Amino acid sequence: MALDLIASVLFSIIDILKGALVVSLPVFFIVLFAQFLRKKISEETNWSWTISAFATTFLVLYFLIAIAYFYPFLVASQEMPIKEIPEMFAPEIGSVFSAFIFGAIRSGFAALIASILIMPAEFVGLFIFEAVFEKKEKKQKWMKTAVAVYSTTLLCSVVLIFVIPEALTGFIYLLYFGL
Repeated sequence: MALDLIASVLFSIIDILKGALVVSLPVFFIVLFAQFLRKKISEETNWSWTISAFATTFLVLYFLIAIAYFYPFLVASQEMPIKEIPEMFAPEIGSVFSAFIFGAIRSGFAALIASILIMPAEFVGLFIFEAVFEKKEKKQKWMKTAVAVYSTTLLCSVVLIFVIPEALTGFIYLLYFGL
């Protein structure tokens, strides 16, 4: 009986470590791009790290959220079996344009909220990047970034799963149905 509990806990820990690895791989590549973009923004505007990181986070998230918001509409429009919509059922161009503008505003609002929520994770990642590898200068920057991204992803996964599991579904609701 006790061995079943220990095995269950052990396998749960292994599963969350594997899950964080799967999630951290795309996040790692996004972070590499965002580091480059933040450096460019910081050079152009002379903003502090915090402001340039927030602007970079907003831009990257706006792009990703806009893709997530408009992707179902684009796929659905391509899968219609009818090539031409009869005139009486066709939407007016003004309503299509206003739906696009409203979707862009909705994506911007969701990106702003997500940027505010992700900034503490960025601070944790920066802390791990700077403090943990402070004495090890030989490590390459991408290696330090990978470890910081994995650690931060693992921490955020634990928080999302065990502390606030409603956050992800709430954000999806906000994106598609809120506002």
